[in-house]
Amino acid sequence: MSAADLVVEERLELLRWVAAPERLTYLAILAAFDDAKIAYEVQLRPPEVAARLGDLPIGGDEEALGRALDALAQWGVLERTFDSARVGSIAEYRRRRPVYQFSALGERAYRGVRELLGAREGEGQLQRFALRQLAEGLDALRGFAAVDDGERALAQLNQLDLVLGQLAERAAQFYVMVGSMTHQVDVDAARFVELKDLLLGHLHGFLDDLHRWAPTIAAGIASVEAEGIERVLGLVVAADESVFLTPAQRLAGWRARWDGLVSWFGPHQRQARVDELDRRTLAGIRELTALLRRLL
Repeated sequence: MSAADLVVEERLELLRWVAAPERLTYLAILAAFDDAKIAYEVQLRPPEVAARLGDLPIGGDEEALGRALDALAQWGVLERTFDSARVGSIAEYRRRRPVYQFSALGERAYRGVRELLGAREGEGQLQRFALRQLAEGLDALRGFAAVDDGERALAQLNQLDLVLGQLAERAAQFYVMVGSMTHQVDVDAARFVELKDLLLGHLHGFLDDLHRWAPTIAAGIASVEAEGIERVLGLVVAADESVFLTPAQRLAGWRARWDGLVSWFGPHQRQARVDELDRRTLAGIRELTALLRRLL
């Protein structure tokens, strides 16, 4: 097995609890750890976990709760250490109580499952305002870089990355929803006719904004690069206080974020992703219009 395969196996192990018969119990335990973080309680002892489980049966079964916590630790979702802070004798030291907390990847695995459970089908939408945010954000980034304000350049580039990520994700969800609607055999005709103006208006409005803002975003990218992208990224890296990353790793990460933005809207990209967004929006309009003709 290759090193890459081992990493995949290790990551999938973090989701073992999802397929276990006691998965709802595991979910409640992990939710207790997540709730504790709101109060800045990172580590929990078994009695503290039990107190947060309320009336759930496992909260009153010390042995069962211990087994569940140990299983989550074995799968890498939790980390287990031992509490020696309250030890007053050798005998007490030997009876040290375990203390648990989320592992870094375990917390991400839990949050991914929680997001899936809370997701609503068809909630994707085209974010028209995101296009304006990108254009204005690039102008602000160029301004911060021009006056060597690394901290605000860092915050602005991070915001640009978040906005682009949301735009891409929600657009993908929206087009999947539209594609599903137009290819269903048993389409709810009354419901579609009720929504047709909203859906088509949404697509046309987004397309208009895309044509309006895409050239401005491309010009904004060019203006930032005119400041010297290496200098801009250098300012960002110098302001980045990610203590667990080396300067080279921070630089690589921010360069990847910038390259992602350029791949979407860059003025010199032969196959910019914004062109695919344009084509997909037009295709969505055609598909919905064709469906409307079949139903009316």
